Amino acid sequence: MIGIALLVAGASAAAHGQSPAFAGTWDGHAFVNDTAVTALTLVATPHGTGWTLAYGAGAPIATRVLAAGGDSVVTESGPYASTRRRGQTVLTRVVWHVHGDTLTGTFEAAYSVAGVTRGRMEATRRR
Repeated sequence: MIGIALLVAGASAAAHGQSPAFAGTWDGHAFVNDTAVTALTLVATPHGTGWTLAYGAGAPIATRVLAAGGDSVVTESGPYASTRRRGQTVLTRVVWHVHGDTLTGTFEAAYSVAGVTRGRMEATRRR
């Protein structure tokens, strides 16, 4: 029983993104079909709460850490007003992988009115 409790406690800590490897401000781009579609800024805290994601000059969007482990973290942002599809909201999930001062990831953006866009993201940590 103690082993199960420790496993659950460890999973809970990981789910809250408690990974200093991701902490910092990251600047990059989102790509669809290898074409950069927007600039992005991800602000990640070491404790996994208070993360934000901003596209272009847009306002920061609250971003939740759904799971984390090793060099990877899964985040969810939204729903928020789409910058690409006027009048729609979008919910974005990203699987990020950290490699030193580089983040790479894949995303899925699900729109309120039919449609899902998939692509990739790349970012580097600000110095």
